[in-house]
Amino acid sequence: MNKCSEQLEELIRKVQPEVVSLRHRIHEEPELCYQEKETAGKVVGFLKNVPGVDIRTGVAGTGVVAVLGRGKPGRCVALRADMDALPIEEKTGCAYASRKPGLMHACGHDGHTAILAGTVKVLSGLQDSLKGPVKFIFQPAEEGGGGGRRMVEEGAATAEEIDRATRFGLGLRFAAIGVVEFIDYGGCDILHHASREMSASVDPARYAAPAIVNRMMAEGRLGLKTGSGFYDYAGRDVGAYRDDVLARTLGMLRHAGLWQPPATTTRS
Repeated sequence: MNKCSEQLEELIRKVQPEVVSLRHRIHEEPELCYQEKETAGKVVGFLKNVPGVDIRTGVAGTGVVAVLGRGKPGRCVALRADMDALPIEEKTGCAYASRKPGLMHACGHDGHTAILAGTVKVLSGLQDSLKGPVKFIFQPAEEGGGGGRRMVEEGAATAEEIDRATRFGLGLRFAAIGVVEFIDYGGCDILHHASREMSASVDPARYAAPAIVNRMMAEGRLGLKTGSGFYDYAGRDVGAYRDDVLARTLGMLRHAGLWQPPATTTRS
């Protein structure tokens, strides 16, 4: 291990307890998109005494942009994390569980934010080694609110300014870091961002569908009028239909209606 790597490892070890503490505090007080005032305040409080960092607040409402090495001649690199939570009731029972009923950091944004804030402190200790500026973008409203696009529109960064942009990602079954051109990444959160994580998870609807089909076939064999009803389902622990959340439990309901199939007519 070279001297720079040893220095980096030592800086990470020193800041790690602070990062864990920040993550727990953010997890305890989750906030939905464009409401992340307390979260942004925690980030600013964490960074305000970091040497050499410039901080801009209020970007896209509640976003924060920090810069190290401003004015350095090399190419700029951006690191980005999301800050908003989800409308889910936490039932983990952990010591730092959400204190806000119906809200939870279930997508790992508390970890993203804390890691990025810790990275600012670590790289601050390596400023003499930086060739160019580093931007740290703390984005609001990633969960469908278009916060990334708004931050770009409000000058958080431009494609000409930033050479590469990196997003931190955390998952229960895998951890991924993606690197994309910033101009493409600015509007990424209008896509179904959770599809990769969801494909590695257990969707109760996948198991409910065969049950529904089997029930309808059984009704047909028993001579029941299967046309007199239809099935519906809803994710009970989500509280709303969302494209970024998988329900933990699924409720199925058979609606008994008065509709009957029309009589078959034949032409003479």
